[in-house]
Amino acid sequence: MKKLTLDYEAPQQMQTLGISCQLADYKLIFRINKQLNIKFVRLESFTVNAGRFSGTYSLYHFYDSENEMDIYLLSNKMDNGVLISDFKQLDYFLILRGEYVDEDLLLSYKIQLRQVDDILFLQTIDIESIKNYLLFAEAYELHIEKCTPEIS
Repeated sequence: MKKLTLDYEAPQQMQTLGISCQLADYKLIFRINKQLNIKFVRLESFTVNAGRFSGTYSLYHFYDSENEMDIYLLSNKMDNGVLISDFKQLDYFLILRGEYVDEDLLLSYKIQLRQVDDILFLQTIDIESIKNYLLFAEAYELHIEKCTPEIS
């Protein structure tokens, strides 16, 4: 009798913080890096051309080895418009992805980010609630796979 094996990868959890501020992305990154004592790296811009999601948006990445998670900062606004119009009041999304991303870790990041003077507004958002989420998520995941360095 044949044996079947199932490869299973634990799903990564994702939490998203929406950030509203008047700073350009590189200035916000500088202040976040300083506050959190991390070092974001700029990735290839997220370019999407699918219906209402179209344009080129800046994207930054940091791998938090202590918490075993990836942190991304994705702009929501550029000269050509808004990436996710459901959250047009937000300028950036801070996306935390990993196996152990929980409410306590998210709260810790929120407390630290609220100490950045130029962040006007910060909120936890459910990015999965947007219309056409699957379309956005597929384009975003493909882009992340392509441009995020492998962590060993």
